[in-house]
Amino acid sequence: MRLPFFQINKWLILFFLVSVLIVLQTGFSTIPLLSGFNLALIYSVISVIHSGRKESAFVVIFSGILLDFYSGLVDGTLTLSLILTAVAVYFLANSVLAPASPRLINYIAVFFGILCFNVLVLLLSLALSVLDLASLSTVWSKVLRKIFPELIFALILTQPMFWLFQIKNRVFKILAP
Repeated sequence: MRLPFFQINKWLILFFLVSVLIVLQTGFSTIPLLSGFNLALIYSVISVIHSGRKESAFVVIFSGILLDFYSGLVDGTLTLSLILTAVAVYFLANSVLAPASPRLINYIAVFFGILCFNVLVLLLSLALSVLDLASLSTVWSKVLRKIFPELIFALILTQPMFWLFQIKNRVFKILAP
């Protein structure tokens, strides 16, 4: 039987973890060479693959809200893109990649998630530009300029993000009665 304070601590730990990832990501984004990665997206994809629905939904939605807050794009663009990416990755990992090894699933899912997320950001920005709510040219140039470095950094950072996920699971096991 789990105590109620564990559930509260679990959500606080996830809140803190996602917040730290966003702060690290925004801190490194000021360095031009290191500005091409999205830690929140990588961790969200790994969480969708290896966590339960409630936990991964919390990570995805909270990461999307924080990414929206820091992005400067129309509010909700990155959150909706991240939610749709999480759904696509979930179905990819559980139907297409199910027989593959877990490490291979991580890498393919993160690669697919990065591509899917950027395409969805472009499509949502296109829809918003039709409504005159966003400028498509700035989003288009940002996405095209950062997609290849983001894919490279994502493949490099997938395993460390998985290790972070495993550490979080160990902390949860220690806190659980």
